[in-house]
Amino acid sequence: DNVGAEWMNYEYLSNWLLNNKIVHRLYGEQSHVQLASRGDEILKFLASRGLLTKVHLDLLWNHTKGKHEADVSSIYSTIVRMSSHLKEDQVEYLFKQLQTIPYKKIGALELKLVHELTRYPDYKTSTTAVNTLGVAYLWNIAQDENGVETGVVLQAVEKLILLMQKPRSKALRKLYLKACMTNLKMGKSVLQSLRIARGILGIMTARQSKEVTHAVIDEMEAQQNILESSLKELKTYCDLSCKAVKESKELDAANVDIGAEVLVGKYCHEMQLKCRLKFLAYILTNSSLKLEKPDVLLVWECIVKNAPSPRIRDQCLDWIKALDANLAFTPKALIVLFESIASSLDLKRLTMPGLMCFCDYFLRVNNAKGLVDVDQKDHEAFLVQTTKPLEGVTRLWDICLRAEDENVFTKACKFLIDLHQNLTPSLLMQVAYVREGFVATCMGSIKTAAYALGLNRWKPDSAPEPREPVSLTPTSFRTTGSPATTLNFELAVGKMLSKAEAEAHCNAILRCLRLLDHFREECKDVLQPLPTRSKIRTDQPSPLLKPMDPPHQKTSGISFNAAESVQHASGKPLNHRYQMVGIPMRAAKLNAKGQPQTVRFEVEIPVGSPVTLLRYKACNQLGISESQISSVQLRTSDDTLLSDSDVVDPVKFQRVAFVTVIQSSLAPPEMAKQ
Repeated sequence: DNVGAEWMNYEYLSNWLLNNKIVHRLYGEQSHVQLASRGDEILKFLASRGLLTKVHLDLLWNHTKGKHEADVSSIYSTIVRMSSHLKEDQVEYLFKQLQTIPYKKIGALELKLVHELTRYPDYKTSTTAVNTLGVAYLWNIAQDENGVETGVVLQAVEKLILLMQKPRSKALRKLYLKACMTNLKMGKSVLQSLRIARGILGIMTARQSKEVTHAVIDEMEAQQNILESSLKELKTYCDLSCKAVKESKELDAANVDIGAEVLVGKYCHEMQLKCRLKFLAYILTNSSLKLEKPDVLLVWECIVKNAPSPRIRDQCLDWIKALDANLAFTPKALIVLFESIASSLDLKRLTMPGLMCFCDYFLRVNNAKGLVDVDQKDHEAFLVQTTKPLEGVTRLWDICLRAEDENVFTKACKFLIDLHQNLTPSLLMQVAYVREGFVATCMGSIKTAAYALGLNRWKPDSAPEPREPVSLTPTSFRTTGSPATTLNFELAVGKMLSKAEAEAHCNAILRCLRLLDHFREECKDVLQPLPTRSKIRTDQPSPLLKPMDPPHQKTSGISFNAAESVQHASGKPLNHRYQMVGIPMRAAKLNAKGQPQTVRFEVEIPVGSPVTLLRYKACNQLGISESQISSVQLRTSDDTLLSDSDVVDPVKFQRVAFVTVIQSSLAPPEMAKQ
């Protein structure tokens, strides 16, 4: 009734709850699980009135001891829901209770409670002390010496980084960043420390300019020497992991995934190595720090040369390829790294990550030397700017001839061919010499292998020496081969070839023939009007050749007349092939629009010849009589009319890939511009 409303107020209700010890009944020894799970509103009410005491908190906390995980989760949720009404000293008291839990018994529920108690932004009093307690508690959990389960440790690291994002944690960031670097130098809890350090650096530089980001990490380098510390710790870890692999007999099995094994510390090798490399890449690409020559050699030896398994080596090569070379290396270090890649990789067992890493740094080094123009936006697109041998091209040839993996050969083959096809416009006149160099290199390799097998009658670069050849079939070189085969080998090389050596020479010959076949396919269109940068395509093969130097001549600004012609070194004229389209004289069928149908064909004439010769050959292909030749127009693909005074000049007409032949007596005027 209305009378009851006068005495039923907050004060009366609070006194009634305290006098009847409702909290004791809910969370005391005689409590019931269902009732306890519904008592959070009472606790929130008392806390909001400032009537919740440490006795109540003790009852609540003691209720979690010896209970099922679901009951513990319910109590923790109750604490979280009322935490916004707690005083700061009460929250600190709860943290002290948390610290009584042995580290080995800490799980995901405790981490969630710590995170929720710390992250609330609306405490009535200052939250600096509470925030410090929460971050410190998570930091202690993350340390290896405390023996916390590894999954819980990684969760603690993630929650600590989340707390560092709060504005009130700003003063703690540099403090814990320094603690991470101390751990790194001491080799303690390295994986967790690097993750936390990277997370804090990301928070400190979020939404900042490149200059500010560099300044933050450069300041750390000046104070903590983070680059040197990271490299030293990486070497220490890799040495210990290699030692563990050598000493363990179980890891020698072929079916053992070493990356998934714990070699040093508490975490698997793959996770440990990735964490170190990610941190190293982060500080290199977000600061002015660069790896010098000794640093590059150290990193290469640690992660590639001494890699415990091929899969780990491939992952490390992917990491090297992904680095921004302009930011991570000095010019000398870049060359040293490429030399390490080119000389250290096992070409016979080369994998795709190794090949792609080689090709990537091949372009970077040659781009730095001004020999190749690499697109800055797309680092896999390039144009070759010289006919001189490129840095590392010999090694690329070796890959094409010796790599066992078919996919590796295919992509290396395509890359090699692209290096001979993708020339800058200024080299268009020398394309024949470049291609001649490709063919000459293939034939030279065939000649060398054939001599070793006794298939050639003369030594490479020497006078002919008559002798009997043997079969190219690899089975001819087995140990059960005929006496004649043995005799031929002795005549050819003065000793018996092993089966492996013979098969290697046979494979080299076959690879050269395949290279030539691929090259022929790529060179079907002899004239490429204006080369465009070509990518190292991952869906097709890729070869590379050593071009021959052409005779001295100008490559631009050349003026031709009808009496001049460009020649090979052999004295033969350099021909130019035009893709043409025209209307046949006797097969002028009409298309759907009522216009005569055109046909496509090719005409090849020497460079420097007059356009009249091109007109004559085109008319001959179309069956146009000599009396009608004068009525035929020649137009380039950009609709430029060619006159009789013009000559075949690919430098002058770089865009002339297609020439339209229009016969005015058959074609309507509008076809002249199609």
